[in-house]
Amino acid sequence: MGDNVHNVFEKRIQVPWMFLAEWQKVRDDVYSNDIDLQRRSYEKMLLWKARQSRLPAGVECTLELIHVRIIDQEVTQQMANGPSPMYAEHDMQLMCSAAVMRFLNHVSNVAKAVGDTMYSMASKLNIPNWLVLLRHDSAHSTALPSLEVLRMAVNFALEWLNENYWKDIAIAPELVVSNTEHFSDKRVEEYLDVWQAVKMYEINNYKNIDDISDEKLRLLVMQLLHKKIEPHTKESDIWKENTGMLKNIIKRVRDKLFQAIKADHSKLEKLLALILESESFIPPVKFLIDGNQEELTNETILHWLCQFWQDFLIPLQEDFGLFPTLVHKLIILLKEEKCKHRQLIMALWINQLCVSMAKSQAIMAKVSPHNIIELDKDTRMKRADTLKPKIDVPVKVIQKFNKQNVHLKDGFLALINDPKGNSCPVADVKFAVLNPNEFTTLFLSSLLNVANPVIPDTSKCLLKELLSIWMEPTDSRTVKSNKVIHTVEDLYKISGKGVPKKFFFGENIGEKSESLEYASEYDWATCPLGILPWQKDSCVELVMPSHISWTLFVENVKGSEVLKKTFVLSPYVQEKVNWPAVAKNISLVNAKRKLKKIKAKKLKKAARLHLQKT
Repeated sequence: MGDNVHNVFEKRIQVPWMFLAEWQKVRDDVYSNDIDLQRRSYEKMLLWKARQSRLPAGVECTLELIHVRIIDQEVTQQMANGPSPMYAEHDMQLMCSAAVMRFLNHVSNVAKAVGDTMYSMASKLNIPNWLVLLRHDSAHSTALPSLEVLRMAVNFALEWLNENYWKDIAIAPELVVSNTEHFSDKRVEEYLDVWQAVKMYEINNYKNIDDISDEKLRLLVMQLLHKKIEPHTKESDIWKENTGMLKNIIKRVRDKLFQAIKADHSKLEKLLALILESESFIPPVKFLIDGNQEELTNETILHWLCQFWQDFLIPLQEDFGLFPTLVHKLIILLKEEKCKHRQLIMALWINQLCVSMAKSQAIMAKVSPHNIIELDKDTRMKRADTLKPKIDVPVKVIQKFNKQNVHLKDGFLALINDPKGNSCPVADVKFAVLNPNEFTTLFLSSLLNVANPVIPDTSKCLLKELLSIWMEPTDSRTVKSNKVIHTVEDLYKISGKGVPKKFFFGENIGEKSESLEYASEYDWATCPLGILPWQKDSCVELVMPSHISWTLFVENVKGSEVLKKTFVLSPYVQEKVNWPAVAKNISLVNAKRKLKKIKAKKLKKAARLHLQKT
């Protein structure tokens, strides 16, 4: 291929395909012997042309030539199956002539120098003279070249493009830069791994990319940031001033990852899964010991975690509002996790994220509406990295807030104007309370504070008290109280009755409850059923022995059969009731009702007779 053409292809250009594999697939389909694959490649190139009207010269020529070949095969098949229109061959001659002429015109525009003729240009590019003559005859002669010769020209042009465009670019794929970088799940993982690796160097006081001894990591960073290395170029010359600083590289890698995820939100789930699987997010004990000279406490562990991840998690919350989703996933993982150390790290993360959301809620409640700047559509298009409203909060306001709210001081300052992004659903609170472990108390208070809908303060206190009783070790409860703890068995003994084998509800006597204390200052033996000792003064007192069991009323007292159907009474009550008096009262009531009915009938009859007489 000529030097001029090489110079053209050495330039980095914008192209309409999404990623290099798409371009390679089209190349393979064009030069296959399968008409269906060739038709698919033609349709794909038409799609490229819809995206970008001016295609690269190599693609434009291939598009027109492969179209001619597809039509030619279809027409040839029709002619073999039966008679075809008389103009079919002439139409094919016109199509082939136009395709060959446009091929030579495109190539000459790319490679011809000033003063070059078509023949000199063709000689430089190894294009035979007969093809130039064929072009001249197609353009100026009264008779078109034969279809057989034109087919030979089309085949030659396609083979020339394969050797000088498609294969040449395939050897050097870094020459091709797509408009939109394709982010597969693997690509997301690659970006996150690079971010973590460079961040690890940065928090260990490395300043510049040149300080990193890992050559593979340096090359991968340059690849992700599209830094091109020319032959005989020093690596240090590639990075301009300040661009080689690790803090700037970390920011650029993170921003490129977030921009790609904004274009494809389906990658968010993959990103969260990778974060939760990362050893820097939930580090093992050895990882923390090697990187920390201080004694491992909850405070030192959380400090290291926040120092490492805050530059990533704060923009993640501001752009996508993912703290609630991250908390939800951590709560579920906490239930399934068996390792105590990992449970501790998860609990610390849940608490930190909930504190950050509570901090955002409190600050946003104090921010006046004019400080929340909604970006217009044009500005959003220009600033692809900004999708959320900009929250302008003065530094002094933040400092004052931290002093007044010490419990929220250490939360991430990730402000978003979205209530859902600053709260967790009550379902997460319920799941955490119903599946507690020894670390649940580390985050329960902060989780309750960001629940949506809001949980009343009294309910919060009761939940925390319940969980503290539930999770409190048995030994500590025994040490705290010197009182004797009694059970239902003791109540039976105090009442003077033996312990029954079964209770009236049919369950066996269970083990002693170590969480219940017997109030010995009350006389439980004489307390009526259904009333507690301290309720005697405020309730109607029934003088009934506590050992009486309740049964259905079965006595057949004369005149009181109706009671048997409507009341459920104990034998004790049956003995105390004056049943004849009750029956007499019922009889009197019934007699009065009958008399009332008789009087009503007589009045109606008298009124009817009066009407008949009148």
